[in-house]
Amino acid sequence: TTVRHRPGVHNDAAAVLLAIHHFNNQITPSITGPSLPPAVVDSYTDCRVKLTTELRDTGYSPIQSTRLLTDVLDRPHTFDTAPFRPLPTAVLGAFRSASTSPTAILSGVNRLPQLSYRSSSTDFDNKEQYPCFGRTVPSSSSDARAVVSYLQHLNVTYVGVIFVTDTFGSSYQKSLQDAAGEADPPIWTDSVSFGYRTDVDNDGKDEIHNAVSSLASTKYRYFVALVGEEHYDRVMREAAEQGLTGPDYVWIFVNDVDRTVWQRMAKYDEGDALAQASNGIALIQVEASQHIGTISAETGLMYESTSTYADTSHGRFHRAWVEAISDPIMVEYFRSKQPTVMDGQDFEFSPEPSQFAYFVWDAIQSAGFAMCMAEKAEGSPFFAGPDV
Repeated sequence: TTVRHRPGVHNDAAAVLLAIHHFNNQITPSITGPSLPPAVVDSYTDCRVKLTTELRDTGYSPIQSTRLLTDVLDRPHTFDTAPFRPLPTAVLGAFRSASTSPTAILSGVNRLPQLSYRSSSTDFDNKEQYPCFGRTVPSSSSDARAVVSYLQHLNVTYVGVIFVTDTFGSSYQKSLQDAAGEADPPIWTDSVSFGYRTDVDNDGKDEIHNAVSSLASTKYRYFVALVGEEHYDRVMREAAEQGLTGPDYVWIFVNDVDRTVWQRMAKYDEGDALAQASNGIALIQVEASQHIGTISAETGLMYESTSTYADTSHGRFHRAWVEAISDPIMVEYFRSKQPTVMDGQDFEFSPEPSQFAYFVWDAIQSAGFAMCMAEKAEGSPFFAGPDV
């Protein structure tokens, strides 16, 4: 991978470590509340399982993701090897649907459960191709229906869609097109795309320019963006330069661009075109708390917020995240476990969890509970992926 890091990924990695901390120290029930089935509670109370993890940097690459998992599965894992690194009993990830697809096939071949907190492509609904794959995040078909519901609320009848042509973007675009066509009345969509690039300021600049130009030709006023956080600035700068921002236009971002991502990025100089373009955009995301925003006097953008936490497992996790990020010892622990791509980089964890951190927590607890139940069923602390 390159030295460029994606802050959302590192926040999600911290959520993994926090979830493991909760599980190993019997804190989980205080987060879940009374919602756990009795059989799960019983197995967890007496469980001897302690979770450990290895964080691997996939570089957003399907090839690198597959290579990393292959290396883990092929390495020596006997007690007489040093250092001793056992085979995994579960896999979490990957970040992109495009990277999850080949690893989910590989984990299926090895009968190893794989859980995703972020890969929403409908391709993974195929259980014959992905027999050991599960996820805690909704599929893009469910997300698309939520977007269409919001558009209907606004009485929108025509919408332009810009998406990245990877497994996530292509799946989401098709789901959105189908849901829009099934709406009553139907919502007409025109879609444009660009290839996935991490270096959008160089490799992907022309493609994004051409895609936004195609949107401009539709004469539409509402646009849905199915893109990554690394694409936000380039897409919106092009939109501003081509006259597609301002009070007459509405941009709706979903999935990768959530409130925490946007607040981190949208700190532009007064008068910057991106400050004006970002003012009034819509974000559709999972939310576990209510927010009251503070508006910047310089840019007019919301840059801070206070929260009231819902009395749900996600609301309680939200509070636990805020407490952990306020603890210097926990923050240093989170930093120490991050991939080396962060070395020498100035990075601060988000003061509030991303929308995907909740799904991370759910995935870790689900895997842990399954291991506890496998331990109880086997009557032994020794079990493997197929038992889980």
